[in-house]
Amino acid sequence: MLVLRLSSKASAAGRCRPNFKIGNTEIPLGLASVHLVLLSTAIVNLFTKSVATVAGIVFTIAFFFIFYVSERINKRKHAQAEHQMQEHFQLLHQETIDGESVGIRPGNVLVTVRDYNTLGQLRWALERNDTDDTDVVVLAARMQGPGVAETDVKMEQIFSEFEQTLFTKAVAIAESFGKTIELLVVPARDVWSAIVQTANSLRTSAVVAGLSSKMTSRSRPSISSRMGGNA
Repeated sequence: MLVLRLSSKASAAGRCRPNFKIGNTEIPLGLASVHLVLLSTAIVNLFTKSVATVAGIVFTIAFFFIFYVSERINKRKHAQAEHQMQEHFQLLHQETIDGESVGIRPGNVLVTVRDYNTLGQLRWALERNDTDDTDVVVLAARMQGPGVAETDVKMEQIFSEFEQTLFTKAVAIAESFGKTIELLVVPARDVWSAIVQTANSLRTSAVVAGLSSKMTSRSRPSISSRMGGNA
């Protein structure tokens, strides 16, 4: 608890008092006092009740080992379950993208995604749209080199393990809202052009993008969040 207290940035409401500061460092005197009382009690027990103390230590170490092994096994099972869940995607290849061929209605909302750790824009879109009336389309653009033709790209190059994980996370978020989403991945040499062309082909009404860690809203190309019939 003392180590957690020193590393925690929690508010002062739940802290054990008294506390005082030395410069920018806060010293948890109250919690340290409790720690010293418990430590001194343990040391006294070690010398006065050695058999019980040693047995308690052995018992604690044994349970720690059991919990550690159990955690590793559960992590392995979770990874296997996640991998199996990723394999459930059925890939449908289309040479061109249009609403009719992929079954997406006009007036949809296009959500661009690039990192499965930052999908706040998808949550934002699902909170504000009823997918029974408006399709929410999750778009991932797979970057290709300048010398590679988009028509020559193989399916496994477009939909890699990264896209599997990305779409798995997206589906989990949609299920938490009790809503459905459409998944779309396209090869692209320029992300912004791919977004605009896809939105135009699908007759998208709105494009939702997350904040970029590399580009600010002023430095990125101008893409209207509300798009007309011809985008």
